[in-house]
Amino acid sequence: MDKIYDVTIVGAGTGGMRVARRCASRGAQVALIDKASIGGRFLIRDAFLRKR
Repeated sequence: MDKIYDVTIVGAGTGGMRVARRCASRGAQVALIDKASIGGRFLIRDAFLRKR
């Protein structure tokens, strides 16, 4: 069975994640697509700095 999304976001960096969260919080079914890991380099860097 096919899944139907209200919003499709290409790019799961900090901007894409922010838009996805906002759309989902307003009730939209969101598809988030990225070729790399979700969150991008900035979230990985931030998590590393917090562990120090």
